[in-house]
Amino acid sequence: MAAKLIDLVGNKYERLTVVSHAGIKGRRVHHWLCKCDCGNESVVAGSNLKKGRVKSCGCLNKECDWNKTHGMAKSSTYHIWNSMKMRCSNPNSDAYPYYGARGIKVCDKWADSFEAFLVDMGERPDGMSIDRIDVDGDYAPENCRWATAKEQMRNTRANRSITANGETKLLVEWAETTGFSEQVIARRIGVHGWSPEDAINTPINGRRGGKGSKNSRAKLDEWSVIWIKRMLKAGNSMTYLAEVFGVNYKTVYNIKSGVRWSHVEV
Repeated sequence: MAAKLIDLVGNKYERLTVVSHAGIKGRRVHHWLCKCDCGNESVVAGSNLKKGRVKSCGCLNKECDWNKTHGMAKSSTYHIWNSMKMRCSNPNSDAYPYYGARGIKVCDKWADSFEAFLVDMGERPDGMSIDRIDVDGDYAPENCRWATAKEQMRNTRANRSITANGETKLLVEWAETTGFSEQVIARRIGVHGWSPEDAINTPINGRRGGKGSKNSRAKLDEWSVIWIKRMLKAGNSMTYLAEVFGVNYKTVYNIKSGVRWSHVEV
C-alpha cells in the first residue's frame, strides 16, 4: 500500500521545484516531476526530496566536479559563494532569517554557476568578504563588492545615524570619534533613554572611551559576536577584528575557539 499522498506541487527543494505528481513507482513510493533551476526536468521520489537526498537534476554534481577540476572547491571564494546561496535558500541555515526569510535572493546567474560568480567578482582579496551595497537588495553583480569588516559594519542595517551637538554621523563614526564602543552608545540611547548628547559626552567612571579603557572592553552583544564569527570565517585576522570591534585579542580568540559565546550561531 502506497503512503498517503501529500501534495508537494509548488514546493522547492534546493534547486528543484515540484511541477506535478508523476505516479507511484518502486516500493509504492510517490514520485514527482520537478523542474531544476537550470531548466532541466527530472522525476524524483518524494522521500528523497523531503530528506534532501536529491538537490538538483544532476547539474549540482557537475558543478562540484568543475570546482574540483579547477581546484576551487576548498577555496575561500567558493566557500563564500556556497554560504551565500545557503543563507538565501536553505531554511535550515542559521542565517536564513536574516536573508532568505527577508526575501533576499541570489541572482539566477550566480545561483546556477560558481564560474559566473568568479568571473564577475574575481577571487576574494585577503581580509575581505562579500558585501551588498544595498543591504535590502539581492546578491547580484551590480549590488555586490568585496569589503573589509569595517566597511561592512558601516553598511549593516544595525548601523544608524545619530544627531548630537549639531552633527549627524553614523553610530560607528560616533564610536570612532568618542572612543566609546558602538554598544555603549546604542544602549545608552535605546535602552536607558539618554539623549544623544549625553550618550556621546558622558564619560564612564570619569573616563572617555578609547583603546585600553574599560569601555573599549565592554561586553559584546550577540549581533557583534555573529559578525566576528562571520569575519573570522572570511579570513580576517584576530588582531584586526579586536581593533575593529574594540575588544582585546583574547576575547576574539575565545569566540573563535568556542570557549565563550558558543550559543551564538552564525
